[in-house]
Amino acid sequence: MALGILLRSGRVVRLQWFSVDRPYSVIIEGSPTTDMNERIVQRSLGKASITRHCSKASLITPVMERNRLPEYCCMVELESLPLDANFCGSVAVLVWFSTEEEMSLPLPEHVARKLGHTPWENVAEDYDL
Repeated sequence: MALGILLRSGRVVRLQWFSVDRPYSVIIEGSPTTDMNERIVQRSLGKASITRHCSKASLITPVMERNRLPEYCCMVELESLPLDANFCGSVAVLVWFSTEEEMSLPLPEHVARKLGHTPWENVAEDYDL
């Protein structure tokens, strides 16, 4: 059974898949650059899209300090009722970056906080079975 999460809009979404990665795990020395951060973000979006077989993954813009992404890259697939009643449901794949403190929250609360005011209609796409 999928975990249900209530968004601020009142929509209930079901958590289908969640993955966490460390964006700087391959850096041996040196500091991140703007180009490196952009490659990490693009690689994470691509990985989420391919892994979940969706047409696109959406990024929740990260808050960076001193040109560093937060410590964790989170990827999630959520499902909900369809946007258009002619379909079976809607799905969204999202990517965001979280701090150690944010990762300590229970998963439903973490996801709901990170989605914030992101309108479901802007990130989800309808599907048929």
